[in-house]
Amino acid sequence: GPEPEPVPTVDIDAPQGALGLVFERDSAVICRIKDDSPLLGQVELGWTLVSINSNGSVLDTTTLDGFAVTNLLGARAEVERKLQFQKTEIKVSAPVAPPQGQVVAIQPTVGQVVAVQPQWQPPPFVRTPEAAQIVAWQHPEAAALDALRSFFTRIASLDGDA
Repeated sequence: GPEPEPVPTVDIDAPQGALGLVFERDSAVICRIKDDSPLLGQVELGWTLVSINSNGSVLDTTTLDGFAVTNLLGARAEVERKLQFQKTEIKVSAPVAPPQGQVVAIQPTVGQVVAVQPQWQPPPFVRTPEAAQIVAWQHPEAAALDALRSFFTRIASLDGDA
């Protein structure tokens, strides 16, 4: 069959001292890069430390857990080290965005109201256009607005009979 794609690796010259990398407990995968890490911007979360080369001796770290890797790096903190990382895509920790087009609409669709009873009356407190606005806002159905309009026509004709 076809050869599997080789996973890209990166060689990084690490300075002496603490590197500010935090590894997963059960593997050599970087799970955190501290803000004061000298490797900030050079390494990324999810990369696996595959080897440490210090003074010409290369240590394979792919089978070690995070504790052993941290200890090894600490034991060699006094010397400059060449670290080899395997680049990997982070699959777990990234938040999953919902697929496009699945946004649930809250608003009722226009025309969803099939019928409004003819005897529908606005609440008794509707006596002003302002109050009508509130009712219109609470009842967005087009039919309700029509009922309000005819209601106001009636109010207008009754203005003299307070």
